[in-house]
Amino acid sequence: MTDILYEGLVSYDESLYTSLAGMLNEEPVNPRDLQMMGMLLPLGIEKGKEFKPDTAMTAELKSAAREAQDRLIEGLVRTCTEGLWPDSKWVIPTPPIGVKTLFKWEEANYFDVDSRGIALASFFGPTASLGKGSFYLSCYVDASGQPLRGENTYRLHVPANAPVREFWALTVYDQETAALFRESTRLTVGSLDKDLRKNDDGSVDI
Repeated sequence: MTDILYEGLVSYDESLYTSLAGMLNEEPVNPRDLQMMGMLLPLGIEKGKEFKPDTAMTAELKSAAREAQDRLIEGLVRTCTEGLWPDSKWVIPTPPIGVKTLFKWEEANYFDVDSRGIALASFFGPTASLGKGSFYLSCYVDASGQPLRGENTYRLHVPANAPVREFWALTVYDQETAALFRESTRLTVGSLDKDLRKNDDGSVDI
């Protein structure tokens, strides 16, 4: 794989369904998957059968994929509201049920498929136990509550003696893809950077 550019991003278009159908034909179907497999039947996706949507269905699937992406992005900002202190713009980047159920998404009377979808559309896998090996916070709005936008410049003030055991780091992601920016020359800034400039009081302005 050295020097080969591998496209790992989800394509929110009609190709998403072709990829899904191919994967389902390669993988075993577990009992817990049966309900979801039934929901795919109206789309023409069925285990052991070739997926061949006609022109009309392809157009509908393309539109549906884009709608799903918009809903996942909106859901991320809307449901990830659990901050660590009052009026904080920094939130835990998963719907609350994620942390509550240790990312099993199961309550006594239901399985929260929407929250799981929202969370796993923004990160590829949860930490086994949030806070023991690592802890993540996300921010989607500025100090005035306006959505963060790539064309703007922002300042983040990290106080001296931030409450971390090993290090802190700031990484900026593309909200539309939940991925890093491919052409970026600096993906993250952190307390372990040798050239990090600190203020006289030990704080850092990024």
